[in-house]
Amino acid sequence: MTNRIGVVGGDGIGPEVISEGLKVIHASGVNLEVVEACNQLNPKIEGTKEIGDSIASHL
Repeated sequence: MTNRIGVVGGDGIGPEVISEGLKVIHASGVNLEVVEACNQLNPKIEGTKEIGDSIASHL
């Protein structure tokens, strides 16, 4: 079974942290499909509801 997760790198060091975290997840052998929502979202969106709704539409 493959699980799907949405990833938002954000700004600052966020993209670096997410990138390294994904390396760990992939190395662990966990079967995940990763949807990098930051590619579909404007990183300046404020408010978790708007971000959450946008991510949910991609998952």
